Amino acid sequence: MRLKIDKNSFWLIILIFLSYSNIELFSYFAGDGFIGKLNYYGPILSYVLIILYCMSQPRKSGEKVLNCGFKLNIVPYIAAILYTVIIFLLNGNGMDYLSRLVSSALYYMLAVGAMYEMLQLMGCRVLDYYIDVTIFTYLLSAFTGTIISRGRGLSLYVRETFLGHYVGTNPYKGFFEVHELIFIMGLFIIFLLFFKKQKNKKDYRRLIWCILCFIFGFKRIGLAGIVVVVLLLLIINKPLKGIAAPLIRIETICAIVICFIFVYMILDDSFIALLLQKGIADNGRSIIYSHFRTICNFSVGYLGKGYTFVSRYIEGLGSSVLNNMASIRGLHSGVFEKYVELGFIGSLLWHWWFLYHISSTYIKKFGKEMTLCYLMLTSYSYITYLTDNTHGYRNFQIVLLMIPIAYFMQINKGKNGVLIDD
Repeated sequence: MRLKIDKNSFWLIILIFLSYSNIELFSYFAGDGFIGKLNYYGPILSYVLIILYCMSQPRKSGEKVLNCGFKLNIVPYIAAILYTVIIFLLNGNGMDYLSRLVSSALYYMLAVGAMYEMLQLMGCRVLDYYIDVTIFTYLLSAFTGTIISRGRGLSLYVRETFLGHYVGTNPYKGFFEVHELIFIMGLFIIFLLFFKKQKNKKDYRRLIWCILCFIFGFKRIGLAGIVVVVLLLLIINKPLKGIAAPLIRIETICAIVICFIFVYMILDDSFIALLLQKGIADNGRSIIYSHFRTICNFSVGYLGKGYTFVSRYIEGLGSSVLNNMASIRGLHSGVFEKYVELGFIGSLLWHWWFLYHISSTYIKKFGKEMTLCYLMLTSYSYITYLTDNTHGYRNFQIVLLMIPIAYFMQINKGKNGVLIDD
C-alpha cells in the first residue's frame, strides 16, 4: 500500500495510530511507565491532538454534511446524559457514577469532534488513511504476538480458532483476536466491496487485506453481520429497486423487535441456554447476566440505571461476585447494556434515533446513496451489538459515523475529494 504523504497526512496517520494504543499490542507491555500511560491516555490524547492540529490548518469545505452528521450523533448522547441526571435525582443516589458519566460523554464528543475536523481538513482521503493504519496496526499486533511468543501464541490461536482444539489459556490470543480492529475491518469491507466508487488497485489491495485480517480475526458475530448486509442488499437492489422511506421504517421496526426479543432472552436466561445447546463458549456471559438479572427486569415501566452505569458498576463488583473471574470488560452486548442503562422506553428511543431518524434525515438531505451506505453499516453494527461491546469502542463509532459522510463527499467531490457546498 503506497501512500502519497504530505505534512497533514503524515501527522494524521501518526495520530490515528495513537488512537489504537489501548489494544493488546500496547496493554501487554503496559506497566507504570510510559507504555502504561500511553495505553490508558493514548486514545483521548490522540483525539485532542487531532482537533488542535486540524484547527491550526487552513479550513476546507464540506461543512453542510459534516454539521448535520455531527449534530445527529451528538444529540442522543446529550439526551442520555440529561435523562441520567433525572434518574439520579429520582433515585436519590447515583452521584458516585457522575464522574464516569462526564468523562465518557467528553470522551465520545472528543472522538466525534476529531472525526469532524479530519474530514473537514482532508475530505474523504482520511478514510483511506484510516483503512491503511488499521491494517498496519493489526498486522503489527499479529507479528508482535508471534515474535514474543516464539510462534507458540500463533500456533495455539490457529489450533483453537480454526481447528477446534482445546488449548487451555493462550496469553497471546489478544494479539490476533483484536476485537475493535476486526470489527472495524468489517465496516471497511462493506464500504469497499459495495459502495466505494471507481476503485483502483490500492482499493482492491485494501479490500483483500481487510478480508484476510477479518477472517483471521474470526469474530463470528462480525461474519454474521456481513451476511445480513449481503442479504439486505440483495433484497433492496433486486425486488425493491432501491432504498425508500418505507423500507427504513420496516427495517427499524424489525431491528427494534429483535433487540427487545434478545433482551428478553437474556433476562429469561434462554440466550445462555441456547449458547450451551449449540456448544458455543459464553465467555463469562452467564455469570454477568445472572447478576444483572437481579437489578433490572423486562418491563415497560423499567426506567434504567443511567448512561455509563454498566461499566462503572462492573468495575465495582468483587471477584467473589464474579466467581473469581480475572476480569470482565463489559456486558458483551451493547443492546443489553443500553436497556440496563436507559430502560425500556429510553432504549427504544435510542434505537429509533440511530436506525430511523438519522436514516430518514440523510435520505431527505443527502440522497439515497449515502442513506443506503449508512443503513447497511448500521445494520452490520447492530448485529455486533447483540453479543459484543462494539458500542463502546470509540474508533469503531468514529469509523461508523465517518464512512457515510466520506462516501457522500466522494460522490460529490470537488478538488482533493472535498465536497464544495453551495
